[in-house]
Amino acid sequence: MYEHIKNNLFPQKLSYSRVSYQNIANINQHAILSNHQKIEVFSICFYIYIGLLIIINTILACILALVVPNEERREVLFQKIVAFCVAHVISLNKGWQVDFKGTEKICPGENYIIVVNHQSVIDPFLLFALPIHFKLVAKEWVFKFPLIGLILRLCNHILAEQGATLFACRKHLRSGTSVVIFPEGTRSSNGSILPFKKGAFLLSVMSGACILPIVIDGGREVLPKYGRTLGQKALIKVHILDPIDPSEFNCEVEQLGTYTQTVMRAYLNDLNGTKLKVASGS
Repeated sequence: MYEHIKNNLFPQKLSYSRVSYQNIANINQHAILSNHQKIEVFSICFYIYIGLLIIINTILACILALVVPNEERREVLFQKIVAFCVAHVISLNKGWQVDFKGTEKICPGENYIIVVNHQSVIDPFLLFALPIHFKLVAKEWVFKFPLIGLILRLCNHILAEQGATLFACRKHLRSGTSVVIFPEGTRSSNGSILPFKKGAFLLSVMSGACILPIVIDGGREVLPKYGRTLGQKALIKVHILDPIDPSEFNCEVEQLGTYTQTVMRAYLNDLNGTKLKVASGS
């Protein structure tokens, strides 16, 4: 009798267990899909909000161009507005944090050639928190981007084009304004630093202005190269390193560039606790 009952009940338990595990797997899969959908919705809403902020900033830039006659004062004021907007945008997600270090290494009244590694499209916006007036050197496609290109022109940022870029940079440096250059020329696909182009270092030798290296790490956790969906957690590090005087290298462009790249790579490796492989960019 007991054997009969056991034989009848045991298959039912097996069947019940299989159904239960399958249901749990389906529930987990549904939860994962729902979480992914939430991230996509957040990303879409975020981009819409950024679009609205760009429209507002374009209007503000136009108003400032009309009501503030002093060009430098107008540009410094707008830089502060952008810095406020960037801080506000980062605060929208509690999972995003920015670690900004080394501002004490910037000497008041000095102008620099600010050399920055490039991981994400958000990198240039993070620099607006710097306590120094600067001009960005940007590619032609950025200047053609709707509204952003207009803002760049209104604020006299620099178009990267052969021949004219060095002249424009030297003009701003002579007027006491620093220049921001991304010497890799593109975003890194895996976070490591690409080989540097020599333009920034040639400019340093020609002008006598010091190189101010800045290492950014973590931006690709928010939005990597070719990425569309925003990461939900990221610690973005913006660390300012010691200025580099070109005269210490007998004004040798190649030596200056090699040294700067070596210092920045070593610092980035220390931040990550490991040696990153050389990235490939396009």
